[in-house]
Amino acid sequence: MTDVLPRWDVSDLHESLTARSFVDDVERLTADIARLEAAFEEHGVRACAPRAVAAADGIAADRVIAGWNDASARHQILNACAYAATVRDEPAGVAQARRMAHIHALAHGRLRGQTVAPWIHQADLTSTTATAPAGAR
Repeated sequence: MTDVLPRWDVSDLHESLTARSFVDDVERLTADIARLEAAFEEHGVRACAPRAVAAADGIAADRVIAGWNDASARHQILNACAYAATVRDEPAGVAQARRMAHIHALAHGRLRGQTVAPWIHQADLTSTTATAPAGAR
């Protein structure tokens, strides 16, 4: 039995936490968050009073759910890379892990309360057949 822990290798994703690819992805995540926040605002996706479903709700749901999934996927990869570097005690990893924690807090702070679930729960889904495009019923 060995006392040496395995080293995580995430170099197939990013060579290091100071690599241009990692820095670019952090910047893309920040932009994803801003776009997602704007999409929530543009489409009025937030907790709201009960309402009938409109045709635009499907478009809004598609846009914000796709944006949320894209930002979440990017965040998970960056977070895994930062965590792996921190576990390896890479000096840059500690700084980048702090930066990722900041981005994580920023994302959750800015988007807190702007989730899809409360918006969907207030929709009268019994009215969906009246607004669904032909062939989608």
